[in-house]
Amino acid sequence: MKNPSLKFNTCIEGIVFSGKGEGKSYVVLYRDVIRKYLGFDPYPGTLNILIDDVSSINKIFGSIQLVYVVPPPTPKLHAVLVRAIILKHKNRDFLVYALRPLIDQYYSNAVELIAPINLRQRLGLEDGDSVELCF
Repeated sequence: MKNPSLKFNTCIEGIVFSGKGEGKSYVVLYRDVIRKYLGFDPYPGTLNILIDDVSSINKIFGSIQLVYVVPPPTPKLHAVLVRAIILKHKNRDFLVYALRPLIDQYYSNAVELIAPINLRQRLGLEDGDSVELCF
C-alpha cells in the first residue's frame, strides 16, 4: 500500500468540521504502525469530514483496497481500516488516507483523513468548507 496504484472512480462531497480534538494523540500513538503499513510519517492530527449520506462512507470502507492497520496490543488502541483516497478542494488534489477506527463509539457520518502534511493549513480549510473525496 506504500505506492497505491488505485483507481478513483467515485467522488462524494463532504464538509470540514472540528472533531473532539483527539485525533492528534491517536495519530501520535499509531505513528509507527502508520509508517509500517502506509510508508509515511503522518502529520499529528486528522482532518474531519462530515458526509451526509452514510451509505457513501460504507462504500469507501467496503472496498477491497483497504488496509487493516493493527496497532501494538494495548487496551487503548484498536484496529483501523484505512483507504487511500483523493481529497479535492479548489482544483487542488492530494493523496490522503481515510481512517475508520473499529470501535462502536465512532461517528457514523464522518471520515477522518491523515496525510504527511497539515491538510487544513495547506489547503486553507475552515469548518464548513466543502471538499470532495474520490475513491
